[in-house]
Amino acid sequence: MGKKAVYFLLSFFCLWGVWASAWGSPFAYITNYASNDVYVIDTATNAVIGAPIPVGNSPCGVAVNPSGTRVYVANEYSNNVSVIDTATNVVVGAPIPVGTDTIAFGQFIGPTPATTVWAGTVSFSVKVTSQETDDSGNQKLLTSNNTFAGTMSLYVGENGLATNAKGCYLELLGNDGTTICIKDIAAVSTESQKSRSERFLLVGLGTFTTTIGGNPVACNTYIDGKGTLKQDSSNNLISIGLSGKITGGVGSDFVFAGTINNTTLTKQADTSF
Repeated sequence: MGKKAVYFLLSFFCLWGVWASAWGSPFAYITNYASNDVYVIDTATNAVIGAPIPVGNSPCGVAVNPSGTRVYVANEYSNNVSVIDTATNVVVGAPIPVGTDTIAFGQFIGPTPATTVWAGTVSFSVKVTSQETDDSGNQKLLTSNNTFAGTMSLYVGENGLATNAKGCYLELLGNDGTTICIKDIAAVSTESQKSRSERFLLVGLGTFTTTIGGNPVACNTYIDGKGTLKQDSSNNLISIGLSGKITGGVGSDFVFAGTINNTTLTKQADTSF
């Protein structure tokens, strides 16, 4: 195989594996294996920006830091890594020595997508039914009414519902330490242009954790909810309304059921879990 053919195959392999855009900026950094430099492409116009950036020998692959401020270029035959400042598209510092035949296979370091927390106070009655055996050995149902009071949080990401660090899409934290974490969820919605609101149906499965007699108890729980997503005149989401039934139980110990009535959730913060 001739030298040109070898260069062609290596260049194709490297370009195929390393198309990368710096997070937070509309640019792609493309390694040129044979000419030892990097092209910067504006992904909005597909035009090359500025002159090629000189790097090490036979660059083959890039990675981008979470903030999108640095591009790391693997230089295969100089066995090092060049670092490009994305604000100036200039190599900064000396190359970083690494192992031999350095290649990046398109595994890019990206920021954790931001998750928006929508939360509000919640209070609803819970009917708890347990089994009781009387002195004659007869089993009866014993019912008591309790109140769940605390906060409700729903987590929304860039592409829909998201989870928090515990894996909860929807989480209720009771003032008494009781928690409800919905980890499996499904939701469908409709949209109304005139009212700038969407209606949605939401169902999910999760866990209900509480303390009985000083001992922690966990059980399965189920939510069957519905609500609205309200938007302002610029189509920005301003509040989420949620209501529905929530049920669960622990084996043959007890079952419970409650109804969440028109709880309003507002935006609290953007965070990454």
